[in-house]
This record gives sequence, C-alpha cells and structure tokens, in this order.
Amino acid sequence: MPASTSSSFTKSPIPSHGIKGIEKKLTASQYVGKYTEMLVVGVRRTYALERLIDADCPIRAFEENLTEKVLEKHIAPSGMYTYHLNKLAQKFAEIRRKDMINAQRKMAESRECSLH
Repeated sequence: MPASTSSSFTKSPIPSHGIKGIEKKLTASQYVGKYTEMLVVGVRRTYALERLIDADCPIRAFEENLTEKVLEKHIAPSGMYTYHLNKLAQKFAEIRRKDMINAQRKMAESRECSLH
C-alpha cells in the first residue's frame, strides 16, 4: 500500500477517547444493584463495598437489591471485611434515622395544615 493511502486509514474522524467517555447514567437502584451483584459473584469485593459505602442513595435502593442480605450471606461469613460491614451498617442506620425524622416532620406538617 502506498504511504499516501495508509495515512488516511490511520486517522479516525472520531477520537477513541471520546467513545470511552460516554457512560450511561444509572438510577440509584441500578447503581446499588451493580455493586451488590459484584459481591455475590465475588468480583472486586473491596471495590464494590467501597462504592456502596460512598453511594448517596435512598435506603429503598439497598432494600430493592437485598444488599443487607447479600452482605450477611456472602461477605460476613468470610470475616475479612469487618471494617466495610461496620461502615455499611452505620450507613443504613443513618439513612433510616434520617428517613424516620423526615417522615415524622411531614406528618407533623400535615397535621398543622389540617388544623388551620
């Protein structure tokens, strides 16, 4: 192949790094499901646990994916991830506490509105 034609094949109109940068947005439930599934399969468990700890998701997302049950069945018995399990237990308790406070606040506000 002549040199002049081979150069046209090496240049691409779309930079390859542009394609890799496109990533679809996941819902909270999909995000939690992705990392919960990694725990079940046994792939990159520390990474998956850290992503779950850092996730800013409602408790519903964890409940829908049975994350707590997966932790009990697949992670806790190994005894290797105590730190991560404790952090997640604290996270779940904190989310539930905040949800309870918000629910009580909404209930109190609705009662005040109905009295007026």
